[in-house]
Amino acid sequence: MAVAGDLAALMPLIRKILIFSYLTDVELTRMLGLSDLLRLPAGEKLFSQGDDSLAVYALIQGQVDLSFRKASGTRVSVSAVSAGEVFGEAGVFMTVKRTADALVAVDSALLKIDRKNMMTFIKEHPVGGNKLLMLMIYGLLSKLREANQMLSLENPGAIEMDSIDPLFQDFMNET
Repeated sequence: MAVAGDLAALMPLIRKILIFSYLTDVELTRMLGLSDLLRLPAGEKLFSQGDDSLAVYALIQGQVDLSFRKASGTRVSVSAVSAGEVFGEAGVFMTVKRTADALVAVDSALLKIDRKNMMTFIKEHPVGGNKLLMLMIYGLLSKLREANQMLSLENPGAIEMDSIDPLFQDFMNET
């Protein structure tokens, strides 16, 4: 579980993480008590593609790079997770394997919240639990929207001119 002294120093940064920003002090204190504070050096692997997905992570400080291996063995970068972001949410909602490797890019501080402790929090604090889940879902939907936008840019035939912002349309028609 998290170390109290370390958490007190990190509290202003933890409060900036969206999923924690609407919790009361009592709810946040309990959630942190159910979490593990990880301080990891650059170069350390947090988890590997194919590992069991049993926890969600909130990055307090630092950066974590997510990538996966194609069947050909080629490594593909997925994203660079920055301080304030949450990743690995599937570990709370589904029993699945990790789809990417997570490598600590710079010395980092993270909160690890396992599924069992998340469910404990939700049962003990249903209002805070609902806030937390809604914000996690919002974050997942934002990531999905981003991914969809990237895919449509990679496949120009999939973009319909009617869906493009009029300002962008004007610019495109000028050239």
